[in-house]
This record gives sequence, structure tokens and C-alpha cells, in this order.
Amino acid sequence: MLVIGQRDKISFELADRPQGGLLQVEIWCAGLHITYFDNNAHVPSFRHSMKHELELLKTEPLKNKQPFLRLGPTTDDASCSVKVKGSAAHIEIQLANGKTGSRIIPLEYLLSTYAKVIAQLEGTASA
Repeated sequence: MLVIGQRDKISFELADRPQGGLLQVEIWCAGLHITYFDNNAHVPSFRHSMKHELELLKTEPLKNKQPFLRLGPTTDDASCSVKVKGSAAHIEIQLANGKTGSRIIPLEYLLSTYAKVIAQLEGTASA
């Protein structure tokens, strides 16, 4: 597994290669395991969702809470939001299993983590 990020902030742990058209992806945010129920992602769809979310984070002023980590069926068991204040991303999480959490992380760290994951997914075989 390739680990990008830190579990207590935001982390994507990617399997070395897809199996059966799906890539194992473990997502952690604020110390919570976001993909505790479904950790298999269809790479093209997952990559597209990540690119879309990254562009929103980079171009739109997210002064109000916006949906976050909406990356397809893999993250359906998580209800997350993000609000940007200056150079900080305020993240709130509620999982279907009842666990909740929040974390403030540097916006640049969030953007950089997303960009690194997208770059890795671009090079994933059969993506």
C-alpha cells in the first residue's frame, strides 16, 4: 500500500494495483476510517471525483460548509463537509456507524494531498 497523507489529518492508502477493475483505497480523515465499509474504487470514476473536488477546493471560496469526500460509492457511508477560512480547511465528519469527528488542517496540505493521490491514480495500471 502506498500511503499519501497522515491519518490524523487526511490520508489515502492505495493498493499497488487494481484487481478485477477495482483499486483498494483506504481513506482516513481526522483519525476516522472513512472507507470502513467499502474500500474498493473504480479508478476512472474515483479519479474524476477527486479531480472535481480538488478544482472546487482551489477555485471556489468555500465560506459555507460544502459537501466533502464525495468520491463515489466508496465514500457513501460518510457524510463530510468542509469550510475554508483563510488558509485552513475545517472538516466535519459523520459516519454511518455513528462515529463523528472534526479537524482543522492547512488548506495547502489538503490540496497537496489530493494532487498527489490524483497523480498516483493517473499512473495506475488499467485506469
